[in-house]
Amino acid sequence: MNRAAPAGAPAARVASPLAHAVRLTVDERHALLAAFFTACPGAGRAGIGLGRALDDFLSWQVDSGRIGNGAGSPWWRAVNGLLVLDLAAARPGARSRARHRGAPVAAWRRYTQAEPDEQQRALWRAHDASLDRATGLASPLLAVEPPAERAFARIVLAVVAAVSSEAQPTDGPRLDRNVRRTYPSTYPASEAEVAALQASLGQARAPSG
Repeated sequence: MNRAAPAGAPAARVASPLAHAVRLTVDERHALLAAFFTACPGAGRAGIGLGRALDDFLSWQVDSGRIGNGAGSPWWRAVNGLLVLDLAAARPGARSRARHRGAPVAAWRRYTQAEPDEQQRALWRAHDASLDRATGLASPLLAVEPPAERAFARIVLAVVAAVSSEAQPTDGPRLDRNVRRTYPSTYPASEAEVAALQASLGQARAPSG
């Protein structure tokens, strides 16, 4: 059972475009993500192809209580929601509203046009652009998270940056296995969970021999 989550910032008080992102239901998030990747290169390799890791991470956010239908963390809901709205605006054949135009949408469109050997790196570049914009817009929501959850969120962003810099594959189960093995399974994270995660990451980075 998840620990009780803080009330956070009500979605009604969050300025647009965050309001739309926060209000998205779980089904809408999965549907927007799947619609984009099934329309993109490489979709036939494994369901939604290179979108698998993104969909897996959304599922972990839902399972851990960070994203729910009107429940969970306003920050996690906003960051994920802004990303999937970028996907919706960039989907081949979609008409982008003015508020969803910009660098992230352009980067996702470049991903849809990338050559096969460039698709993985193009995906990470687009993901980075969406994440940079989303975390900037959602920063006031992170400020109202409990201290341990704030620390955990910053660890996650650092891990994503490292994974992106290595252009790790996103069409298999490896990233999801790592997330479910090491990240807190409930919301909000406890200080003990964050400390254990930091220790685990430190050991993983320590030189052998």
